[in-house]
Amino acid sequence: MSKRHVLLLSLSLCSATACSKSEPQGRNVEYGDAVGIEFGDPTTGRFLAAVAAEKGHSPEKGVPALASALQEASRGCPSLANEAADQKSLPTLHLTVKNGKLQAMPIGPHDLPSAACMSKALDGKPTPLESPTPYELTIQLLRKKASE
Repeated sequence: MSKRHVLLLSLSLCSATACSKSEPQGRNVEYGDAVGIEFGDPTTGRFLAAVAAEKGHSPEKGVPALASALQEASRGCPSLANEAADQKSLPTLHLTVKNGKLQAMPIGPHDLPSAACMSKALDGKPTPLESPTPYELTIQLLRKKASE
């Protein structure tokens, strides 16, 4: 993934989440720097994902597993290709890493259908990302243009 793509996704991720997120419980979560992941195939489309973990954690160790999980999930979410092409409103997934598994957080009323589909598909997937305490991941998805 080019530095331009990572920068674009990181900026989009920070602007969409303001690099923090207020939880319904009043918990304010701050995210660290995003890591870029490319996934997809000619059938489902090629995508870029900006993955940011709650500060104090890094998603880097889980990049191969996350790429595989995102690829598998995208196959069952046909709306992702169109929704991830609109740079004004990109699908954003909110997950928790707990006990070596991804757990989908509740979907909000303004979340895109592809975010709900992808979150459901990723819920319960094992991940090499571990911690003695649960932490959050935010993943923002963008469809690659054919020329990229």
